[in-house]
Amino acid sequence: MLDTSHQAAVAEPMAEMAAPFDVLNADGSAPIVLACDHASPLIPARYGTLGLSAAQTGDHIAWDIGIARVARTLSGLLDAPTIFGGVSRLVIDLNRRPATPPLIPEQSDGVAIPGNCGLSAAARQERIESWFRPYHDRAAGLVQRARQRHRRPALISLHSFTPTMDGFARPWEIGFLWTEKSAMAQPLIADVKARTNLHVGDNQPYKGDPRFGYTVHVHGEDNGIPSLGIEIRQDLLRSDAAGDRWADLLATTLSHLIAEPGIIEKG
Repeated sequence: MLDTSHQAAVAEPMAEMAAPFDVLNADGSAPIVLACDHASPLIPARYGTLGLSAAQTGDHIAWDIGIARVARTLSGLLDAPTIFGGVSRLVIDLNRRPATPPLIPEQSDGVAIPGNCGLSAAARQERIESWFRPYHDRAAGLVQRARQRHRRPALISLHSFTPTMDGFARPWEIGFLWTEKSAMAQPLIADVKARTNLHVGDNQPYKGDPRFGYTVHVHGEDNGIPSLGIEIRQDLLRSDAAGDRWADLLATTLSHLIAEPGIIEKG
C-alpha cells in the first residue's frame, strides 16, 4: 500500500519495496490510463539514506506530495488502469530519459544528494534494471491493453508541484502540460475554467517538454495516442479529503472529454 500522507513519508522513508510499482484497476473499463510516476518517497534500504536527513527524504524533492491519493481516488471514480511508481525519485526519476543526468539526480532544488554522486556505470545500471525498467515495462503493458480494448485511449501523467520554486510563488493551482501533438489539453483547460474559479496553468508550471516528461512521450505521444501531464499544487493536497476533491473535479472533466467524440474513444 502506498503512503498518501506527507506525515507518513517523513516517519518511515526507508522501507524496502517488494516491487517497483503498484497497479490499480489493471483491466479497468475507462479509455484512459493514469500514471503516477512520483507516488512514493520510499528509499530501499540497500541505498541507505543517500546522505540525506529524514526531513529531506520526506520532502518534495523525494516525491510528488499528495498526488498518489488523487490518482488512487480518480482511478476508482473512472475505473481507469493506473500505475504508481514504487520508489523515490531521489533513487531514480521514473519520468526522465535513461541516458540523461537527471535520471539519478546529484542535486534537487538546491539540495545535494551525496549518495547519487560519483556512481559507477554498474551502480547506475542496477537502479535502471531494478526500478526504471520494470515500471516502464508495466506501464507499456497497461497502454497496450487499453489499445486492444478501445479505439483511441489516452494516457495522463499525474504530478504535484511546490508552491514556491527559486523564490517565485507559483500562482497556478492546477496546470496542464502538453506539446503540439496533444489534442486534449485545450478542451480540458476550457472545461476546468468554465466550471471553477481556479488559476489554471497552460503549460505551467512546466512546459510539456519531451526531454523531461518521459512517461507521457514514450508511452503516449510516441505511440500515437492522446496524452498530457496534469500538475496540482502541493499546498492544496495536504489531506486525503483535499486529494479526493481534486479527484472528483478531474473525474468530471475527463468524463466530459470521454463523452465528446474525436479525441478519446471507447471501444
